Amino acid sequence: MRSVRAVARLSLAGLAFACSDGGDSDNTGSPPLPPVATIEVAPPSASLDSGATLPLVAILRTAQGVVVTRPVTWTSANPGIVSVSSNGLATANAPGGPVAVTAQSEGRSGSALVSVPNTPAVVRTVTLTSSVDTIVVRGRTAQLSATPTDAQGRTIVGRQVRWQADAPAIATIDASGLLTAISSGRVTISAEVDGVRGQLALLVVLMDLENVQQVAADAYTQSLALSLTPAVRASVQASLAAIHQAASVGNVVAMRRSVAEVARLTTGSEDPTDRALLAVLSIIVAHLERSTSLN
Repeated sequence: MRSVRAVARLSLAGLAFACSDGGDSDNTGSPPLPPVATIEVAPPSASLDSGATLPLVAILRTAQGVVVTRPVTWTSANPGIVSVSSNGLATANAPGGPVAVTAQSEGRSGSALVSVPNTPAVVRTVTLTSSVDTIVVRGRTAQLSATPTDAQGRTIVGRQVRWQADAPAIATIDASGLLTAISSGRVTISAEVDGVRGQLALLVVLMDLENVQQVAADAYTQSLALSLTPAVRASVQASLAAIHQAASVGNVVAMRRSVAEVARLTTGSEDPTDRALLAVLSIIVAHLERSTSLN
């Protein structure tokens, strides 16, 4: 008889496949894709120095608020001032604006307003963000970005950023904002633009992400080796896929968030498989809490 640990070496992606093949045998094929309901362009407004470029991002959501990926068409209301490429890269060509740069998909649209000032905009604030929220796993990297804004809150593009870590023994950061985790602890990252500084506190934890996958596999083997209703099966697939994606980039915060969301959806259910799913997620949450605690 195979040990639970042997079974635990299954990847989360493999478990998602197992969930899709297990349970009831009815197979109605892939459901139709939900239509796009809203489009948000980020950042919503920006001030570009002449000749500078800015990658705009179109965020597409369904009526239920689920983010989806679909083909997007980009256009500029005045390409002479601000042009935009097919992949959303805006370029400042001449002073003027604001110019509406629009993303369209499935009959829906969203826009950002981009200006090119005659004189360089004055930086008032600098905001830092991280690709892994606030937790980085040792041995991995995280891309940080610094967003300077003017007095009106518009993003300023084309300025040099000076990066610094206050605890290089915990994590280092290079000139491009790429952070590399070194050891367990807390580190504050600073980014300075035109003399204005922004900061972001990060937590580096010692954690073996493969163990998260093993715990998920153990929980699946122990608690979910039974028929699943289509609704529960879909929840299992979504939660395991989200945890797998978060683990691949070292985002422990995202792992906790996806587990907590599905746990919320299954709380109070009378279906035994729903309660089993909740038990699985509780095991994973407990493991994450132990793994990410600093002593």
